[in-house]
Amino acid sequence: MALRRTSVAMQNQILELHNQGRSIRKIAQALKIARNTVRACIRDSGPPSSVPSVEGSYRASLSQSTGNLSRPSSTKVSLLKFFTKNTPSKS
Repeated sequence: MALRRTSVAMQNQILELHNQGRSIRKIAQALKIARNTVRACIRDSGPPSSVPSVEGSYRASLSQSTGNLSRPSSTKVSLLKFFTKNTPSKS
C-alpha cells in the first residue's frame, strides 16, 4: 500500500466539507484531489462520535424499558432477539 501524503490541513478541509454535507465528488473537485483520497480520509476518520450505533441504541432503550434485571426475563430476551434480527447489518 502506498504511503499517505495527504496533509493534516487537507484532511481537516475534507472532513469539514463532508460534515457540511458535500458529496465526495464535490469535495474532490473543490480541493483538486482524487475521489479515492477523499473516501480514504473520510473512512479513516471513523464514524462520528455523536451518532450512536443502531444496535447500541436498541440495547440501551431495551435496558431502560425492561429495567436492569439480574436475570433476563423472557420478554427482554425476545425483544433483544427481535431487534438484533431486524437491525440492518453493517457491511
